[in-house]
Amino acid sequence: MRLGSGGDYDPDDGLVDWMQTESKFNGANRNKDEMAFGFFSSDEVDELIREQSVTADLEKRREMVRQANRITSDKVASAFLYHPMDILVHHARVNFPAESRIPGLVDLDRVTIAS
Repeated sequence: MRLGSGGDYDPDDGLVDWMQTESKFNGANRNKDEMAFGFFSSDEVDELIREQSVTADLEKRREMVRQANRITSDKVASAFLYHPMDILVHHARVNFPAESRIPGLVDLDRVTIAS
């Protein structure tokens, strides 16, 4: 199966979206017509995700994220091998900054439309 995941600048996004028992993409209650792939569940990973999301100490949080990633990787919960290219279409009157504050994204608050 081909999966794509990108733009997750905080590790919490990937863990919460894909690796929790009740995650929106992987959870047992997901829309199986749209996401007909496997299901991953681990009480230990769920607890690490919950704990790291409320931990202010960056070193402690980093270790919890690494531990959760290690568990999901060792169990081969999923492999993100490919991210499809985003195809963007622009009109000549729409101007957006050449460089974004977050690489790869468009800062819509800085877009202007020429008259």
